[in-house]
Amino acid sequence: MYSVSDFVIFRYPGFQYAEMATLSRAVEYSRPTPEVPIFVVAGFDTSQFLHLYAVKEILREVNWSYVDREVRKNLVGIPPFEAKSKEWFTKLVEKAKSRFDQSIFTKVVLSRKSPVYIDHLQISDVFKELCRRYPNAMVFLLYTKKTGCWIGATPELLLSGDKLQVKSMSLAGTKYELDPSPWGQKELLEQKIVTDYIADVFREELHTHQISVTGPYEVHAGPVKHLKTDIQAVSTEYIDLLSLAQRLHPTPAVSGHHHQKAKEFILSHEGYDRRYYTGFFGFWNFDRADFFVNLRSMEVFYDGVVLYTGAGITADSIAESEWRETEIKMQTLLSVLR
Repeated sequence: MYSVSDFVIFRYPGFQYAEMATLSRAVEYSRPTPEVPIFVVAGFDTSQFLHLYAVKEILREVNWSYVDREVRKNLVGIPPFEAKSKEWFTKLVEKAKSRFDQSIFTKVVLSRKSPVYIDHLQISDVFKELCRRYPNAMVFLLYTKKTGCWIGATPELLLSGDKLQVKSMSLAGTKYELDPSPWGQKELLEQKIVTDYIADVFREELHTHQISVTGPYEVHAGPVKHLKTDIQAVSTEYIDLLSLAQRLHPTPAVSGHHHQKAKEFILSHEGYDRRYYTGFFGFWNFDRADFFVNLRSMEVFYDGVVLYTGAGITADSIAESEWRETEIKMQTLLSVLR
């Protein structure tokens, strides 16, 4: 029997079975060794939230009844906050668009959160349903004393690879899954901004021109579909994988472009602290790493969950449509709880 200290339960994309990693206390400035990998949890703003945990043990079987019972004992109630209204969000979209300029920024991702009160939520049921619905997502349940409890099914890889070869993805542009119309200029621009940014970071940080770009192509994620591009790079020098992930993060897929100005707008105007939403997490081993973006996720509390969702805003955005996109994504998460 294991005590419910810090842990992460995960099901990799394309895999059938979940595993559980027990984690030791967060330590600063640690690096993985051949014997002890590190689990990284980073917030949207890594200057505020970046935790490194030594992996104590990988369990191939999860005792779900024990996890459900013991995690619940350690949860707190949903903190009081005011969920932003449709009017507030659409006004924020227009405010962002009024700032669009080549010298300021050309895209920004705006998000919101909403509480859902539920009696006796079974975390295990939510995890298993996410696995069933999203076989190609990274499904995760993270519980630590520093982060609280998060569960989700992210479709987005931030960085994966070894010390000489890495890959990332540009996942930007969203439509209804059943929408037969061609992708519009707004979605194509979103996609190009993210792809160009990742390729530029690889080029600058790895000092390489061995970069391959494949896409964009269409991928499906439940009731929505996205444009996706795969970006790979080869380096002649050993890559510091965590440093490269921090250099990439946050990409324009979750922040905006130009990078710093978009991030400043989000921190100043979004109206809440994202904390770990749109941050990243994953295993950093001695010879490789796999980091995923914390998307399509919810924060779990004793009396319910808080849902998070967002939309990418460009000059071609229609405020009503962007609100509707966040509603669809939120309803998708909500349906898993029913």
